[in-house]
Amino acid sequence: MKRPGIIFLIAGALIALLAAIVFSRSGPSTIRPSDNGAAATSSQTSLPSVSPDAQTPFATSSAPAFNLNAKAAAVGDLATGNLLYGFNADMRWPVASITKIMTAQIVMDLMDPEMIVTMAPSDFSAGSTSLTADLQPGDQYRVRELLKILLLPSSNEAAEAFARTYGRTAFMAAMNAKAAAWGLGNTHFDDPSGISVANQSTPREFVRLARMVYALHPEIFETTRSRVATAQEVSTGSFRQFSTTNNFAGRAGFLGGKTGTTPEAGDNLISIFQADGGPVAVLVFGAIDRYAATESLLQLIR
Repeated sequence: MKRPGIIFLIAGALIALLAAIVFSRSGPSTIRPSDNGAAATSSQTSLPSVSPDAQTPFATSSAPAFNLNAKAAAVGDLATGNLLYGFNADMRWPVASITKIMTAQIVMDLMDPEMIVTMAPSDFSAGSTSLTADLQPGDQYRVRELLKILLLPSSNEAAEAFARTYGRTAFMAAMNAKAAAWGLGNTHFDDPSGISVANQSTPREFVRLARMVYALHPEIFETTRSRVATAQEVSTGSFRQFSTTNNFAGRAGFLGGKTGTTPEAGDNLISIFQADGGPVAVLVFGAIDRYAATESLLQLIR
């Protein structure tokens, strides 16, 4: 009569013993660090990291937090890579002449600053409304001097001269390869000047592009801080002055930037300012007043 009870007791003991053995072999579970994160750290030591938007203090939105009067905008912290504010942050838009920030980056990467570039008639094919004053076919400038003319008066002819001198196809391939290497999947360049409507990016991506250029070649943005640049024409030895298109140039706290305007893009502006927490990049696309919009964004994050 007592035999079944003894059998159940022995069976229960055996089950408990078996469970203890299994647990002791497997041990407690552990969470390992992501191999993907470690790989990213080792392969990108020369590039600043970009934090995910989940860490940003301002959420991106399809509606502006105030009367921005722009099609899209973004503000990024250049120290951390965080997006501080975004309005239509992932909308593609023609970038116009702010393209020339990437053009300058590729020139710095690929061309000798002392190399002499001779302006060709084909560089002036954009039309009379796009011609830069005091720049003519046959003029000769060293690369470092022509960069000033590219950035301050936003010379389309200088952009074309750089691309033609290096090899236009290879130059454009380098611009797009750099965008791809920086993870800018929605950014594309069709020409070095920004005239083409196919030159496009998003606010989020162009802020990231500006951050990368600022980290790798801060002298590009430093050049754009001036109201006027003096460049020496090699063949005559004469010095010529070229004025900026940027109203922020010369202002305290302005660390550089670039304007862009086409009929399709409207008025664009990328600006870097010194803020309380460090430098920030402010991007506006298609603004009614790009300077007022930029000022409003600066006030928003302060």
